[in-house]
Amino acid sequence: MHVQRLLQICVAAQSVLVTFMLSMGQQQPALSVLSLLVASSSVYFTDVTGWLRLRGKWANLAAAAALVVSFWDLQRYGVESRLLALANLLVYLQFVLLYQEKRVRTYWLLHLINLQIVAVAAALNSDLAFGFLLVVYVAIALFGLTLLFVHSEAERQASSSFRRAERTLFSHALFGQPTASATTDSPGATSNRWPLPLENEILNQPITAPSMREVLIPTTVQVATLLSGTFLMATIIFVIVPRPSRGERDSGFAALDAASQIGATPEVKLGQAGPLIQDTEGVMRIRFFDAATNEPYTLTDDPLLRGYVLTRYASGTWQQEPFSNPRPLQPLDSIHLRHVNGLVRQEIIMEPFYTNVLFCVYPIRGVVSGSGLQFDTYRRNLIREPHRQRSRFTFSLLTSGFDQGRPVSLMPCPLNVERFADLRHALTYVPEPTRGKVADVAQRIVADLPAGDRMARALALKRYFTASGRFQYTLDRPRPSGQDDPVVDFLLRHRRGHCEYFASALALMLRTQGIPARMVVGYKGGEWNSLGGFYQIRQLHAHAWVEAFLAPEHLPPNVDAQSLNWSEGAWLVLDPTPQASASLEMARSWINFAAVRQLIDYLQFVWSSYVMGMDYQRQQQNIYEPALRAAIVVVQNVSNRTFWSTLADRVWQFFTDGKWFSWQAGLIGMAVTAVLIVLWRLATWSGRIARGFVRRGRQAMARRRAEVEFFRRLERILARARLRRPPGQTPREFAHHVQAVLGTKAPVLRNVAPVAPQVVEAYYRVRFGRRRLDKRQLEAVEQSLDALEAALQAAARQQRRAAAQ
Repeated sequence: MHVQRLLQICVAAQSVLVTFMLSMGQQQPALSVLSLLVASSSVYFTDVTGWLRLRGKWANLAAAAALVVSFWDLQRYGVESRLLALANLLVYLQFVLLYQEKRVRTYWLLHLINLQIVAVAAALNSDLAFGFLLVVYVAIALFGLTLLFVHSEAERQASSSFRRAERTLFSHALFGQPTASATTDSPGATSNRWPLPLENEILNQPITAPSMREVLIPTTVQVATLLSGTFLMATIIFVIVPRPSRGERDSGFAALDAASQIGATPEVKLGQAGPLIQDTEGVMRIRFFDAATNEPYTLTDDPLLRGYVLTRYASGTWQQEPFSNPRPLQPLDSIHLRHVNGLVRQEIIMEPFYTNVLFCVYPIRGVVSGSGLQFDTYRRNLIREPHRQRSRFTFSLLTSGFDQGRPVSLMPCPLNVERFADLRHALTYVPEPTRGKVADVAQRIVADLPAGDRMARALALKRYFTASGRFQYTLDRPRPSGQDDPVVDFLLRHRRGHCEYFASALALMLRTQGIPARMVVGYKGGEWNSLGGFYQIRQLHAHAWVEAFLAPEHLPPNVDAQSLNWSEGAWLVLDPTPQASASLEMARSWINFAAVRQLIDYLQFVWSSYVMGMDYQRQQQNIYEPALRAAIVVVQNVSNRTFWSTLADRVWQFFTDGKWFSWQAGLIGMAVTAVLIVLWRLATWSGRIARGFVRRGRQAMARRRAEVEFFRRLERILARARLRRPPGQTPREFAHHVQAVLGTKAPVLRNVAPVAPQVVEAYYRVRFGRRRLDKRQLEAVEQSLDALEAALQAAARQQRRAAAQ
């Protein structure tokens, strides 16, 4: 009972853990809370008291209900979120099994379902915390499987003993056979009275259940040993076995596309229901330096790393310009930029990514380093050569996008949008009837502002989202009504959404007021790491904002015309999303110590870069190539006579120049000697302990070999009677087969038919239960084998006499 109760608690804890791991990827804490309630209540009401147990049709109805709810989730979220619907179905089926009476089959099903949930959660998470929880899951799973093995063996033993007792009572009632304590005068009968009290008798009753202490301590030691060996082998395999690059993994994993996770994408589709997934996978690292002093540049606000510029809008979808015109960029001489003040150098390391678009702070004032950089003059973004997107890419740029540590709100425009009719039309187009409904909302907001003050109107529309208190930022995408444009639904109905909804609404409202506007997709903020002096940018930092065009006559009077060229106008940067950059900080607000938070961030960086990001190319750079170079150097030095002669000359000069000894060297020598002595002592002590373990292990094996020799004798006796155990049959199954065969023979053999199962139970106790048999027990076993051998010999003689007659 102790083992079964411990197994029930272990399975419940494992179910809570795997559901929490899944909820980390889904960003649904309610699911983990529900799992905790279900698991704890099932242990008490189902396993302990038995008040609530789903049986038969009720269990089937609950499973059918889980299937219906998952199908509804699939319809509600869309086909792109089918992985989430499958994960939820597994969790619901787990709940159903937890409220059923626990049998061996139930435990196996729970372990399999939990393993599948972990596999789905691994596809949704790449965070350091998930890696730690994965280690905990492996430990709990191994512990639970060990307990399940002990429980299943005890249950099978108990059922086997019950069947034997039932057959004995049935034969006594029908035929009046003597009881087990009676003796028989038959020469071939076995003695049923053993030289042991009944409570210690081992051949006529099952093995007693071990105590909690006898199970818990050895099981914990075995699980710790298995964990150590598992992680050692996993580390070796992880280091030496090649794996696909991140780009190849992303292209082959279509279940999580851009529509169901947060990430910068070249196309934004609104109106899809279901939750967004925050992906913690690293995208890039960026450092900032003052271009004049080369000192680290301190930021006082989150940087905006621009990537895609989306100008075309129709039916809830934003797209880039259809045409592309990349132009190569060459590193500029710093002399050309001496007249520009406040330049900041940004050094960026881009991880392997699914696109060749590069993200950085705009405006770009010059290229410091980076091969193959290009700027698309139509799509207005920085790109690299396509073959470089599957490998890590490093480049450095100069930017004027900061003012006293804060991102600038105005950026010079290279051409006046108002002078190009086609461009102005594209940046002010709003499809009908969306235009009318959006214009009504926008007009009410800016009704009191002058029509010619475009900057004031744009800022007023932005404040409508950030300061009015009518809108709420959320990762849950509401289901669209299906009648209106998703932006109209957002403005007039639910008023809850993520950054893409806020940016879309503001851009369309600006367009209805005759202000050219476009959506920009990139990344905002990041995790500052003071240990490495960089910002770590992840997929969850993806963000969308708006850029509105202001003609030269609409610029504020305080613009410094001498520092930058504003003759063609400017782009006004507007971020209408409230609390858009607090995603990771809110998740880690429970950590109050800055040093601890930075250490965790740095460990997260190491995990993402050298564990999650350890693809074949990084293995080549960090493992294979250095190891090959070191091996080549060693081989060259070993086979080079000059190396050995130079080494001998240096050693000789060290001892003969008269300056080799000093008190510092003496202290170092004594310290090294002391360390060597301690290491030698530890080695000899460990050797003695290891030899003692080996010696005791050999002695124990010898004892067990001697104690189980009676089983070898049983096999030899039965083999002479042409009863041999097949290779795929267990000793217990073979013993019951022998009992059934002998039970149909002559009376002299029927009396000794129970001997084989009894001897096998004693063998199981010694071989698997690790319990020794004392002298009286061994004598009882040998007496039974003597009786069996005598009965078989007598039956063989009778058969020969009958054949001779």
